[in-house]
Amino acid sequence: MAKRKASIFLPIIFIILSLSISFNIIFGIREWRRDVVVRVSDGDTFTLADGRRVRLLGVDAPEMGRCMSEEAKARLSELVLGKYVRLKDIGHHDDYGRILASVLVDAPFDKWMEYLYFRFVRKAPYKNLVMINRVMVEEGLGLYHNSGGQYTEVLSGASQLARTGKLGIYSETCTQISPKNPTCLIKANIRNNKKTYFLPSCFNYADVTISTSFGDAWFCSEKEALSAGFTKSVTCR
Repeated sequence: MAKRKASIFLPIIFIILSLSISFNIIFGIREWRRDVVVRVSDGDTFTLADGRRVRLLGVDAPEMGRCMSEEAKARLSELVLGKYVRLKDIGHHDDYGRILASVLVDAPFDKWMEYLYFRFVRKAPYKNLVMINRVMVEEGLGLYHNSGGQYTEVLSGASQLARTGKLGIYSETCTQISPKNPTCLIKANIRNNKKTYFLPSCFNYADVTISTSFGDAWFCSEKEALSAGFTKSVTCR
């Protein structure tokens, strides 16, 4: 009797398990496809297959038309277009509805096994994983600003490397040391959507750089700077 019941239930169990496995495979493939990058807008924004728009967390690439903007877009396209990506540090959207995230490019199977070994067995940082935010900052194709997340130290270090090496937005191509008009000495910066100007008397004036990647400018008078929407830095007071 027991053998009879077993012979009846075993095929049923096998069918249920097969359906469960098949469902999980189909679901996994579906989830994988939705996270494939189908379009790159500029050096810090791309679109996934399901329509979600993603902005690199802590990275500000030059707007299109400005110094290094084309190079930044081309590099981001090379890194992510047509590839499956993993989004980390998700939780916030910007004013344009874009997901702010740290982005990892899905590596070959052996690389992921190596990553898991470092993370869970050795409990040490794995430095060979391709983190897109880091690459863009380290190559001078994006300005780093602290937006939180687990990769803050990584991005800060990458930014320092780009500055030291005078790469991309920090190169002479995108940085103006002196104004074309020697009498126009007021420096104006646009950082994190804030427009600020600095007078020669400001104590940090010498540290302020004029980057054509971010719409920075020189002004001949405070009136001009104010008319352009800039406000005086608190370091000048």
